[in-house]
Amino acid sequence: MVQKRKILPQNPPPLATRVFEFYIECSILHGRGVIGLDKKIIKIPSLKEQVYSYLREAIIIGELEEGKIYSEQWFADLLDVSRTPVREAILQLNQENLVDIIPYRGIVIKAMTKKEVKDIFEIRQAIEGYCVRRIAEEINNPLVTKLLTIIRENIEEQKKLIDKQNMTLVKDFLELDFVFHQEIVNFVDNDRFSQIITDARSRIQKISIQTLKEKGRLNTGYQEHLAIYNNMASGNSFEAYESLNEHLNCAKTIFERSKEKEC
Repeated sequence: MVQKRKILPQNPPPLATRVFEFYIECSILHGRGVIGLDKKIIKIPSLKEQVYSYLREAIIIGELEEGKIYSEQWFADLLDVSRTPVREAILQLNQENLVDIIPYRGIVIKAMTKKEVKDIFEIRQAIEGYCVRRIAEEINNPLVTKLLTIIRENIEEQKKLIDKQNMTLVKDFLELDFVFHQEIVNFVDNDRFSQIITDARSRIQKISIQTLKEKGRLNTGYQEHLAIYNNMASGNSFEAYESLNEHLNCAKTIFERSKEKEC
C-alpha cells in the first residue's frame, strides 16, 4: 500500500525574508546588532531531492510493486508536486538501476535478477573480505582502535532494536547495517572500493530489507555482526574473513528463499 505523502512547500519564504529573519535571530543570540559568524546555514532539500528520497525508500522497502508500470503524473499526484521534480528523480533512480524508463508508457520498478544478486554478493565478499582481514592484521594501529570503537557503538545500537521488530525498526536496523559495513570498507582508504559499495547501496539495501523481514533475522544479523567485530578485535584475520563470508552467505540464502516464496 503506497502512502500518499506531502512534500515540503514548493514556495518557501522569499530569500530576503529568510535573510532578515536570520539577522534578527543572530542579533538576539549574540548581542544587539551583532551577527555570529559561527551560525551555520541549513540547506533545505530541493523538490527533486525530496521526491527522489521518497521514491527510493518506497522502492527499497517494497511499497512500489516490481514490474508494474507507473506514470510521472501518478507520482506527481501522489506527492502533490509538478512532473518536473518527478522526472528528475526518476532519471537518477534509472541511473541507479532501480527503475526502467519505457518510452511513451511509463516507469517500471526493476526486479533484481539472480545474476545481479549473485554479482552483488560476490563484490561484497571480495571487497569486505579483504577489508576485515586488513583490520584484524593492523590491530595495533591507533586508527583501528578508533574504528573498532565506532563499530562497537553501532552494534550496541543494533542490540537495542532486536527485540522490537516492526517495519520502522527494520528500517532503522537497515541503516545501522549499511553503516557497519561501510565503516569497514572505508577504513582501508581505497576510493574505488568505497565508490563501488556506494554505487551499489540501493541494491544492497533492497536485498537487506527483504532478508531483515524474516522472523528472527534482526537477532541473527546482530549476532553475525558481533562475531565479525570480535574476530577483528582479536586480531584473527582468517576468522574475521570466515565470519564475514558466513554472514553474507546467510543473507543471500534468506533472500533467495524469500523470492522463491513470492513465485
